[in-house]
Amino acid sequence: MEDAEHTALRQPIESWGDKATNQPLSRKEKQSWLLYDFAQSVYSLVGISGFIPVLTTALADEQAWRNVGLSTPETCDASKGILYDCRKCIEGEGTKFFPSANASIITDPPVSIGSLSIDPVAFTTACISFSVLAQAVLFLTTSAAADYGTLRKRLLLVVTVIGAASTMAFVLMIDPSAWWLAGILLIISNVCFGASQVYYNAFLPLLVDADSRANSPDKRDAVANELSNQGYAMGYLGGVILIFVALGITVGMGGSLASVRVSLVLTGIWWLGLGGLAISGLKARPGPPRPEGKSIVSLSSAALGTAWRQRKEYSEAFSFLLVYFVFSDGYSTISVVGVLFAQQELCMNSGEIAALLVEVSAHAGMWRFPFR
Repeated sequence: MEDAEHTALRQPIESWGDKATNQPLSRKEKQSWLLYDFAQSVYSLVGISGFIPVLTTALADEQAWRNVGLSTPETCDASKGILYDCRKCIEGEGTKFFPSANASIITDPPVSIGSLSIDPVAFTTACISFSVLAQAVLFLTTSAAADYGTLRKRLLLVVTVIGAASTMAFVLMIDPSAWWLAGILLIISNVCFGASQVYYNAFLPLLVDADSRANSPDKRDAVANELSNQGYAMGYLGGVILIFVALGITVGMGGSLASVRVSLVLTGIWWLGLGGLAISGLKARPGPPRPEGKSIVSLSSAALGTAWRQRKEYSEAFSFLLVYFVFSDGYSTISVVGVLFAQQELCMNSGEIAALLVEVSAHAGMWRFPFR
């Protein structure tokens, strides 16, 4: 049997009280909802799947070389005919230091956190893994905030501001000694990005219900699919536009880390500016009042328990969600590790990595072949 505290969510919007926003969906509100995807998706493409891992790893890597007394990033000059007291990235082997004396070649030194030593790439991937774990905990304990009252819109604004600000803060990550702070910024920005997706997508069923075309179950599904696909397409479009801008910046600045910092601050400005504009155009559309004596955490936990008990009743949906989780997490892992592999093993600079991130076909496909 369904938990009593969740029954209000299944009642008609009109029964939620005078504060419920049940006005018809306007063109402006629809465009605002689509605009937010256009704003936030640049973080996914340019940020966490692109330049944030590159910069974080580069800072940790440089600090690791400093720890072994090689703070000057000299590059080996092949024109001199010999390798001496210099560093060189060799495809398939990574960065090595070639000493002039008969000493051992130093390869990929670790960076230290107290008494713990960790490879720079492992540090970045550990930060990403921790951010995903933090996302999961946050979603499972606060997801009900998107269902009750007016918190949905306010929390969307909060996580947008924090996420964009922490992304822009990467412009300050200049000295390699700040490598650990870059890891913290990675975690904060990625957690806020994930939370923004939760609160953003929580608007979708409400907008569908407010659409005059959704006057039957089949039409409601069609409207939901249409809005969802248009949102994805707008997200890809935003990402493609900014990655081309970032590509121009990185190529123009010689693929330096400074170009990565500039691209990341533009990513944060894009997310905050356009995201704030989009949020201002969304109606609050409050959910039902939060049951008295119930906290957001207890409601979220109860919702999770209800979903788990109903897994056999909705076995196909449960199986789909499980498979999609594996697919989504695997795809994200490949994206991040692929960028790091290009940087560390294929010796690509930032400009070359930017060229790998372009997803023009994805944007075109979402508009040309909508799923109905």
